[in-house]
Amino acid sequence: GDCALVNSLNADCLENYETENIHIRLIGDGRCDDKTNTEVCGWDGGDCEAVNSLDPECFEGVEDPDWIGDGICDYYEDGYNTEICGWDGGDCEVANSLIPECVKMINDNWDYDKLGNGECDYDDDGYNTEACGWDGGDCLKYNDFVTSLDPICVESVDYPDQIGDG
Repeated sequence: GDCALVNSLNADCLENYETENIHIRLIGDGRCDDKTNTEVCGWDGGDCEAVNSLDPECFEGVEDPDWIGDGICDYYEDGYNTEICGWDGGDCEVANSLIPECVKMINDNWDYDKLGNGECDYDDDGYNTEACGWDGGDCLKYNDFVTSLDPICVESVDYPDQIGDG
């Protein structure tokens, strides 16, 4: 159930939770949190395993170590998207695999923040292309929907994403 992870934690972790005002919901939430990145807390319920395996020199070269492995690729931030930091704790692996070909397609209009941000940029300068991984995966659902429509319908409207949106 919902409490299985908490119930499996070492009693010392739970004791620290009470005395140090650590929020138990931080453990196992998918983000490595410093306060619970301890052996007794199971390295934050497993959230810190990838970060803990990085070379310690990585942490000397970044401003905020909490950004490593937080699920967001800090592509333009100094030191994060480097080999020594595990490509931002794995956060930049997909983007790095797409970027060379994608940048060639988009050229001067490149905006990394649009790629894989949860919003389909179907009409923005080439993001919704195979080279850009269909906007880092953001346009997969949209593309499936549009291909199910009559092509004449899609071509005759300015915003095909608004078809059937209520």
